[in-house]
Amino acid sequence: MGARSRRRGTTLATELRGDLIWNSKEQNVLLGVQAQRNSGQCSWHTLDERPDGLAAFVWGRPFVASDSDFGRDTEVSQVSRSRIPTCICRLYEKHGTQAFAVLEGNFSVVLRDPRNQSVFLVVDKYGCDDVFIRQGAGGLTFASHAALLLDDTVEFDARAVAFFLGQEGFVPAPFTLWEEIRTVGRARFLQIRTDGDELRIAGERYWRPSRSWEFSSGAKAIEEMYPVLEQAVETRATPQAGLLLSGGVDSALLANILRNRGGQNTVAITGTVAGNVDGEDEIRKARKLAHALAIDHEEITLDPFDEALPEEWSLCAESWSGGTRLTLPLFLRFGRRLEARLGEGYSAFSGQMADTLADNNYTLPSLGYRARRLFYSPAFRRALPLLQKIAPSQSGVAGRSLVRSIAAIAGTRVGLMVESLLGGMAGEQRFYEGRVFGYGEMPGRSKTYFPAFTAEGFECVADWYSSHFIEPVVFEMRAETFYRDMIDMSMDMVMLHLDTRLVFHALRLAGGDAAMPFLDSRVVNFFASLPDSERAVHREPKHIIREQFRRRQLAGVEDRSVAFHRKSVAGTKSMERLLLNGSLGAYFRELLRAPSVIASAPDLFDYVDEAYLFRQMESFAQNAGGVDCKFISRLAALESWSRTYATKVASSYAQVTA
Repeated sequence: MGARSRRRGTTLATELRGDLIWNSKEQNVLLGVQAQRNSGQCSWHTLDERPDGLAAFVWGRPFVASDSDFGRDTEVSQVSRSRIPTCICRLYEKHGTQAFAVLEGNFSVVLRDPRNQSVFLVVDKYGCDDVFIRQGAGGLTFASHAALLLDDTVEFDARAVAFFLGQEGFVPAPFTLWEEIRTVGRARFLQIRTDGDELRIAGERYWRPSRSWEFSSGAKAIEEMYPVLEQAVETRATPQAGLLLSGGVDSALLANILRNRGGQNTVAITGTVAGNVDGEDEIRKARKLAHALAIDHEEITLDPFDEALPEEWSLCAESWSGGTRLTLPLFLRFGRRLEARLGEGYSAFSGQMADTLADNNYTLPSLGYRARRLFYSPAFRRALPLLQKIAPSQSGVAGRSLVRSIAAIAGTRVGLMVESLLGGMAGEQRFYEGRVFGYGEMPGRSKTYFPAFTAEGFECVADWYSSHFIEPVVFEMRAETFYRDMIDMSMDMVMLHLDTRLVFHALRLAGGDAAMPFLDSRVVNFFASLPDSERAVHREPKHIIREQFRRRQLAGVEDRSVAFHRKSVAGTKSMERLLLNGSLGAYFRELLRAPSVIASAPDLFDYVDEAYLFRQMESFAQNAGGVDCKFISRLAALESWSRTYATKVASSYAQVTA
């Protein structure tokens, strides 16, 4: 083994480091680390001083479970950061690669085993701290940040860029925005072995959600939910804890649990953008709840014209997997305010992922949401083969007539949903593609719902995603394990484009750790094991979570007579629209004045509708109507990465690997 490292400042806010951790003649394995303020995120340890001794590098904050079942009897314990690498080495020494399944939390691990001439790259169960990989003639490099793997020969992958722009701002692992660069992927490890002068690389998945809990009834399941979530909170708790409190039932449940912990100094925080009525209502509800629970409450309101917003957005967006949302500065300020109150190393609790687990991601009481819950249910799964035989073809006379009739009666949107549904009846795989490509997530595919794509590009991108992420799940899907399979399918999608990674990244930049109890594997398996009756269509939104408040008389849940989903006041602007009208919008207009990203992905318009892209840019530049705020945010992020990574970071890469 050879070892060397260099440090060099870059245009990125974080420092990049490269270490050669494996050398076999002409084949090298290079480890790259994105060092951040929270220096405790990284730890390295050699189990002994022998040349053939085990060694582990750990990024993030793993916990250790008593077993890999993550069921009722599984206990999960914190291990001090300084002892984590040693603990992982000893677990591996005893159990081999099965040791990876007992690790919990968000982390990535590099384990060196010279006795087997191997290096293992291990990523947590949800892919929160994935590892970037690039293999070339000179060996294999991997890093926590894609910038370490880029040089002037690496180009954007046009298909992945198109998916990123046209969908919800994510790229599914193991793919990335760049050709030649991949990731390990969630709940997976790679074993890199030397065979003479060759590197042999094999990947394996080490964990899936399971139905490891058994309940005698739905009532028993509801009774057991609170204790398992309480255990997940206890595992992640520190003496100084923050809570991202929206006033909704998920964060309210966490607030009640944190309130009951003795000696816990908890600060709840809520925020919005000035002028957003819904956000101001969230603050009001959160303030009322915090007062009822005797928890300190902080409020943050972003001024859209604050000149610091562009710099804060750029800081958060430099990690492409951390999200591209316009509200990134709000989450960064959450972290900074909590650090000011609690000190560096705090943990900040969030209710992210509760929606996906509690109701298969459909948690509103409207007719459309109830229809989706019916379509994506075990009962409908059982009936699907028969329904496929009797449903009219989407392109047939009967199908077209049905769509036109429904559109005339119920409106164009409902008609397009039915059209998408009829297309989904063509086959099981096409049916479940609706979770990603349907009209409003209805079964089937709908090009109409994704205007950023060309017609051919949409089909190509959908085929690509479906073959890798829909087909494998559908092939094994059974009505008996339906919700477990749907949770697994959602993890590929949700973990990369909703707020989960955003929260992890933004709070880490602010010196803290995000704590997400709903991502505890015991909680995931609990929800995967729920009796189907507890998810039935007639149940209210978030039924099992709301039952905790009623049965335990907890504070904070809304009365059932209050509409769960209220329409915004007429004329009210969204947070995204408000932010685009301010300093962040001005920064994006300058950034997109002469975009270089289009030239960086020369085949982009094989997938993306060129007219749509330039129409969006023109409308945005003129501050006209019809602008898709999220699309502009994604395009701005791509342009930022194109400029930063493809040019300036290339020189850092060359010096790190020299």
